[in-house]
Amino acid sequence: MAAPQRLLDPQVLSRISTIELVARTVVEGFVAGLHRSPYFGFSQEFAEYRPYVPGDDPRFVDWNVFARTERTYLKRYLGETNTQLVLLFDSSASMGYRSSGVSKIEFARYLAASLAYLALHQHDAVGNDIILVHVLDPAELVPQLSDAALLEDMETGERMEVAPEYARQEYRRLIQSHIQKLQAEARGAGADYLLLDTSRPLDTALKEYLLFRQKRM
Repeated sequence: MAAPQRLLDPQVLSRISTIELVARTVVEGFVAGLHRSPYFGFSQEFAEYRPYVPGDDPRFVDWNVFARTERTYLKRYLGETNTQLVLLFDSSASMGYRSSGVSKIEFARYLAASLAYLALHQHDAVGNDIILVHVLDPAELVPQLSDAALLEDMETGERMEVAPEYARQEYRRLIQSHIQKLQAEARGAGADYLLLDTSRPLDTALKEYLLFRQKRM
């Protein structure tokens, strides 16, 4: 049997026929990982229960769960959720870039679908928080240039011949400046900034997103 982490590799997920099944695979793999280490207090029943608070109707307490965990949970149903989640992502030409594995647009689609699936089954009200997720290919973070190369802008079609050593140094400066600019603009808009590269397993990306969510709560 393939290792769970391998099953969550973006390139493996790209072979799954529907985006809904991709989302389910990612989220269920993520939840299974929570059983190996304490994290956020989630359990496998996170899609079906919420903690009891004073004033709740005791008729909906699940006493079987209480007997197992000594914690009081209410059964929840899909109709109870007031989740409001808006997912917007860049679909411009440069999002089609890939050095290997999946493209940036594919990675963004998988992550967006996984977040939507998680929000629906967690019954979680989002609470007006905004997170800018910046998706980059590993080669965009650390370019592998060893010889003179002709580079083409995927947005404009403009071409430029570059020398490797100068190009590497100048590119590192420019990409860091670009990232810092996006971070500053996100902060100015009251949002968080999260950088993800497309080689990362989707459950890891999901965990980083939830850590950002937790900081805002």
